[in-house]
Amino acid sequence: MNLTCASQIYRIRSAIAGNRLVYWLGRVPLLKRIFTDKLYAATEGKLVLSILVSLYRGVTALLGKAIYLALTWLVPLALADVKILSPEGFSMSVWIFFWLSFVVGTMIQPISVEPSQLKYTCVRQMGMDATQYQTTEMVTHHLAMFAGFTPFLMLWGGLTGAGVLRGLLLSLALAGVRMMAEWFHLMLYAKFRCLPSGKVGYILALTVVCLALAYLPMLFGVIPALDQVLLYPATVALLFALGSLCARAISRYPCHYELILETCRAEKLPGQATVKNANQAQFEQVKLKDSDLDTRVDFSHLHGWRYLQAVFFRRHRRMLLKPFFVVLAILGGLTVVGCVGIVWFRLQGQGQEMGEVLSYVTKALPICVFLLYLMDNTVGERICKAMFYNCDLALLRYGWYRERDAILRNFFLRWRMLCGVNLMLSGAVCGMFVLLTFLGGGRPPVGEFILFLMAILSLGVFFATHSLGLYYIFQPYTSDLDTKNPIFKLLNIAMYAVCWAASQIKSTPTWFALLVFGVTVVYSVVMLALVLRRAPNTFRVK
Repeated sequence: MNLTCASQIYRIRSAIAGNRLVYWLGRVPLLKRIFTDKLYAATEGKLVLSILVSLYRGVTALLGKAIYLALTWLVPLALADVKILSPEGFSMSVWIFFWLSFVVGTMIQPISVEPSQLKYTCVRQMGMDATQYQTTEMVTHHLAMFAGFTPFLMLWGGLTGAGVLRGLLLSLALAGVRMMAEWFHLMLYAKFRCLPSGKVGYILALTVVCLALAYLPMLFGVIPALDQVLLYPATVALLFALGSLCARAISRYPCHYELILETCRAEKLPGQATVKNANQAQFEQVKLKDSDLDTRVDFSHLHGWRYLQAVFFRRHRRMLLKPFFVVLAILGGLTVVGCVGIVWFRLQGQGQEMGEVLSYVTKALPICVFLLYLMDNTVGERICKAMFYNCDLALLRYGWYRERDAILRNFFLRWRMLCGVNLMLSGAVCGMFVLLTFLGGGRPPVGEFILFLMAILSLGVFFATHSLGLYYIFQPYTSDLDTKNPIFKLLNIAMYAVCWAASQIKSTPTWFALLVFGVTVVYSVVMLALVLRRAPNTFRVK
């Protein structure tokens, strides 16, 4: 590894990270006067920022590896009734780790063939030697991966009684296999100009097969003793030696520059590709078809803004009805499964117990808050984008459409229609609960059950007000359907967090239903007041 090259790469990475951080902080209203365009030239200041970003990434990387190991090991082992802190638990975890990290983790996207903004900048724009860049980046990346995994693997070996040394051997074996995978992909490109890691079918097939091989033995109570072979000192020494030889061969690989030219085109870079795909997906969501324009409905009795909104919602009925029918299909499937379960329990002579369980159905209201958020807010966000792209983007260029009276009248017409759609979704959820409860013989308190159903319906109004109100107050979309307003994003994230937190609340059903009513009324009144006050000034094309 060339230390000078490593230092140059770090400074370029730091400059990119610093520029990105200055750009985003400059979009925050309270900070944009501090993070101005002049900071792009402050190389020392950006270096400090990039060091802080690097420290943050280092901490999050360690946490990410800990979470990865916990999810892939602890949860499956607990579900399989395997004693976790035991040699058997260590043996099973090595088997899982082999398929997920040794195979999937090394074969899906090696660092040598991964497109990146840093690689594009260093090699294609600044003319850095491709071989030096590739070898330096691979060594530093895999050293960081080794340093990240080793303490957790050694700790796991010590906790399970297998030994700290075996955890170290597992990390060394993985490091050797990673370098072998890098060499394998480079040879594939040199011989066949083939990059399988860029094929979606290859990635899906490899992931599904390896997940099946990793976890299917647990269903049959089998614990493969792979660790006895993989962690044998001679095996680890062989893998590490082969990895070192592959690293030496990579440093002499003749096609690094051609490979970077192929993989690091501007349109293939993660940021550019993500933006392009995201924009295409967003336009697909709101794009009208010829069949949508054939309304075949007589609106001659309507006039003015009512006529405009009636035609708009008629033409966009597919965007409204598709998620509605998807939700109906999901609820129908859940209802069928529930009915089958009820019949099965009754055949087993447990019908009375099932009825007692269903008598407490009103306790499901907290989780319904989060589920209805996922359904109603998705519909609201999608229709708001359609409103902007297919209607407001063109009409907001005219002064008469930006007048206070026009904005507010259109808002309330749209709010009424969106509330109707959300109430249909909430009503479908209510229908499922009513059918399953009384079919199973549940007898919840009548007043409490009615409050439960009304609270679910009120959530439809709540989320319609939330989606449409934020759209009119902030109008966050550009002509490319990008969302540029950071406050809009933060408020949506906050709403997600609040709904998730609500799903964890343990409360008396009656009090929780009354809380839902109260929050719906207060939030709706506040949001409508803000729309009346702010929308005439903020509802415009940006």
